[in-house]
Amino acid sequence: MFAFGTDQSAPRPATVVAISAGLLLFSFWGLPPAWYVPVNLVAAVGLLWLAQRIHLTPSELGLGREQAPAGMKWGIAGGFVVAVVLALGVAIPATRPLFDDARAAGIGPGLLAYRALIRIPLGTVLLEEVAFRSVLLAAWRRVASLPVAVIGSSVVFGLWHIRPAIDLLIENDVAADGPVRLLVVGGAVAGTALAGVAFCWLRVRSDSLLAPALAHLAANSLATVFAYLV
Repeated sequence: MFAFGTDQSAPRPATVVAISAGLLLFSFWGLPPAWYVPVNLVAAVGLLWLAQRIHLTPSELGLGREQAPAGMKWGIAGGFVVAVVLALGVAIPATRPLFDDARAAGIGPGLLAYRALIRIPLGTVLLEEVAFRSVLLAAWRRVASLPVAVIGSSVVFGLWHIRPAIDLLIENDVAADGPVRLLVVGGAVAGTALAGVAFCWLRVRSDSLLAPALAHLAANSLATVFAYLV
């Protein structure tokens, strides 16, 4: 689908900054529910087109066919770990309230299936993995060391979740006080950035985008299912 180049002179630091800024601006664009999946799919394709234009190779993006088997293996292992952690979180009374999400209240099995099997995989995980563990991480690695690339990508990933964190607090009527809300949102951003580091570790360890994508899918979809059950 894409004819990737091999010019090792691109991208440049300005390109990395532009991609990061564009992603952060996009994160604050509120989408109607019906548009969420198609618009994010188009955004993911657009990022892959951009990767072609700045001469990132499939291997750099974690999309090489030869990289898939290791990615599948590490992704399944990561997803299993995520499932165990979430299951323990639901089973332990002290942490079970964390899964009490108003967005899961009153929805039926059909909407739950749509969220877990369509909206999250195609509308959330695909775009975020292409954006942060593929294109942005690969662009960073062209201009900086691997640790800097991981931190840079993960920080932007954390900031990407500012609006979702605010929306979640509003929908659950939590932390109405300004300073408290700022603290909670800051904690959510920091936690998401740390999750980004873990996903980057899977991406680098497996050399495939499939590994963090599967772990990310397990985290988001299973969290939605457990919230529904709680």
